[in-house]
Amino acid sequence: MIVRTQASQKSQREFVANVSHELKTPLTSVQGFAQAILDGTADTEQTRQQAAQVIFNESGRMHRMVLDLLDLARLDAGTADITMSPVNVPALLNAIREKFIPQSQKAGVVVSVDVAANLPALIADGDRLAQEPRL
Repeated sequence: MIVRTQASQKSQREFVANVSHELKTPLTSVQGFAQAILDGTADTEQTRQQAAQVIFNESGRMHRMVLDLLDLARLDAGTADITMSPVNVPALLNAIREKFIPQSQKAGVVVSVDVAANLPALIADGDRLAQEPRL
């Protein structure tokens, strides 16, 4: 029991360290670009626009991380909303592929789905399966 408790505590410390590191990176960018706007270093419309875009992107990244942490806390507490129902796997995979078409075209990548149409339904939370990774 002591060994399991120590392992759990070590895992929690590592998790907190990883989260802190992951949040530190976008925060540093947000602070740096906000400072550039405030002190006049971003002195042209183009540099102010670039700074604002970085701030917007990085704050969105932090928001997604916080949502992931909230999801994790809810899962850990057993209060997460998970709706189990039959999921059509080929339809789910095709919907995910379609969602990423703009990014794949921009990257010059072709994404295809090759699965048997008669796969049995999977009992799962379809919304969570289709959810984009946030980190």
